[in-house]
Amino acid sequence: MVVKQFVVHPDTATIPALAVCAAQQQHKFHEMEKMIWDKGWPGERPGNLSREAMDTFAKELKLNMAKFKADIDGEHCKQQLAENKALLARLGTRGTPGFFINGRFLGGAMPIDRFKVLIDEEIKKADDALKSGAKLQDYYASIVANGKKSI
Repeated sequence: MVVKQFVVHPDTATIPALAVCAAQQQHKFHEMEKMIWDKGWPGERPGNLSREAMDTFAKELKLNMAKFKADIDGEHCKQQLAENKALLARLGTRGTPGFFINGRFLGGAMPIDRFKVLIDEEIKKADDALKSGAKLQDYYASIVANGKKSI
């Protein structure tokens, strides 16, 4: 699974996105993301998504604060966000959430059954391709190289 951040509300989401990137530099992407959703966005509306809140979350996660601050303020995370946004826009993403399952786009908040159908179809395609002689290590790259498919 690959996660790419697509900031569609820059005034609200840029600081948390940078914080998640900075946390990833210390292998705490998912922990920071969960903390932001649980504590920074506890209900229907955003709560405290400030830089100060992100620093507090980083401390709670026991991150190296000097490194966290250097990464959140540094060019690497800003560049990563810009590159992710450009890539996802080229692939046709216009909002969040959005998912690509073996190159097939599923956009919006969908029920789990939509994911199950799509994943089952992709597993069957992969199994059939492997039975026909495709090499496992080449399968995903060949799907991506053929372009995205959407439903």
